[in-house]
Amino acid sequence: MESVGMQIRRHARSNKDYKSRDKVDSAYNFFESINEHLFNNELPDVVVGFDTALKLKMGTYFHEADDIGVKYHCNMNPNLTEFDMFLCILHNSVHAQAEVYKKKGNWYHNKEFVKTLQQWGIDTADDGEITSLDPDVMEEVLKRIGRIDLLPELMNYNCHAPIPEPEVDPTEKPKKKHMSKKYMCSCKTIIRCNVELFATCDICSGKFNLGE
Repeated sequence: MESVGMQIRRHARSNKDYKSRDKVDSAYNFFESINEHLFNNELPDVVVGFDTALKLKMGTYFHEADDIGVKYHCNMNPNLTEFDMFLCILHNSVHAQAEVYKKKGNWYHNKEFVKTLQQWGIDTADDGEITSLDPDVMEEVLKRIGRIDLLPELMNYNCHAPIPEPEVDPTEKPKKKHMSKKYMCSCKTIIRCNVELFATCDICSGKFNLGE
């Protein structure tokens, strides 16, 4: 029987109306290659989501289940570079492996987690964010998963660079700015608002008039 995770994967990849379809397809390609070449196909069917509110490059992993009960779910910021996405997927692959094969209480950023990432060339801080990469080890990892094309990004990688802002769609019309209007009453109290105002002043009981 197909797992819930695999059903969600298949739906996300085939849904032409899903705006992040290309990105999620790339994420699942990373998971599949990492699972096959680094984890001996031991990983569960991880589900990927996107959240623009996330400020951490490594995203977030929902241990035990997310808020609707889906297991092995991780979220990442949709504006990550492809190399950051690869690092995020590798990071969360270790979480998924730990959830399946480790005792509860040993799932998060403990010493064993840090050691596991170090064998793939990644050093992390206490919150799991990357502090440094070992280029030689990482190059071998990229070769193993068939993504040596990411080597230039590895060589120029800045662990402390912020998540990039999304590119502006040239076909998208700019949003109109709604200028606030100035209203004044007889005692010269001024208020500003973006809609037509029908109000009186609590001080002088005079009506607020536009542009006075």
